[in-house]
Amino acid sequence: MTTFFVFFQILSFYASAGMNLEQNFADSYKLEINITKIKNNSGQVAIQILDERKKIVKQELVPISDKRCVLAVKGLPKGKYAVQIFHDENKNGKMDFNLLGIPKEGYGFSNDARGFMSEPAFSKQLFNLDQDRAIQIKLSYF
Repeated sequence: MTTFFVFFQILSFYASAGMNLEQNFADSYKLEINITKIKNNSGQVAIQILDERKKIVKQELVPISDKRCVLAVKGLPKGKYAVQIFHDENKNGKMDFNLLGIPKEGYGFSNDARGFMSEPAFSKQLFNLDQDRAIQIKLSYF
């Protein structure tokens, strides 16, 4: 399977969900991530922010309300970032797949980047953060 799906399958967000970024950076910005098209209010959404070197900058489990969720992150330095998310419907801390390896839970990427039969290229997920910014990501389900 792809790096993204394998990553989310192995990663337990419970172990490290709370990496704190809220520091005082001279040039720091706020990123608001709005997740839409969530199938139901079950579970939570696992959100991961990566820098352009694919280093995890922040990861968080966010509750769902009215089939939406929002995460605001303060203190991000200027740079390029990517956001990867999945809907952890059963709160087991991993992305679930069927017997064919197809995701059973919703997922999404910044820029609403899409791949064909795999995760989209990381370069398609990257966006510039050089001012406070709000982005929207729509979940996809199979």
